[in-house]
Amino acid sequence: MTCKLVNPATFWLEASSKGTFTSTKEGLFAALVQRLAREKVDFTVLDEEPAVALRFVATTILEQVTQKPEFLNFVRLVIAESGRFPQLAQTFVRNLAKPGIERLTQYLASHPELKLPDPEATARIFIGSLVYFQLTQHLMHGKDIIPMERDRLIDGLLHLILSRQSNS
Repeated sequence: MTCKLVNPATFWLEASSKGTFTSTKEGLFAALVQRLAREKVDFTVLDEEPAVALRFVATTILEQVTQKPEFLNFVRLVIAESGRFPQLAQTFVRNLAKPGIERLTQYLASHPELKLPDPEATARIFIGSLVYFQLTQHLMHGKDIIPMERDRLIDGLLHLILSRQSNS
């Protein structure tokens, strides 16, 4: 028996185009998503003060597309196939989105000086804004239609979150 390394994006395309997913293929996808989660959900910087930590998290999320375009292609495939394979999309959400939201919520809640009435809602707004930026600018090729500089978005988000702190 021989083993062959498989490009996960190619595997996903071939498997989804045939409409055949066995538990082995689902297991491979789940393992791939879990590996991506370990690489992507790195919140070690959340020991820093909010201005530094939040800027780092935002920059890291937004740089994923420019530094690793294969990740954007993977997200595109997950979204495209989520209707036919909702359990695979849920695996993506469970292993990537949920841990990020939970960790950022914990961080925001641990900083009462931010005076946030709902740290979870703030975490979702923060991450959601970054994801929306990625979707419109890169996934949907809108950077020429509705251009915005990455740093301008990050500055705006930080102002929204940190402004209550400076108004005391």
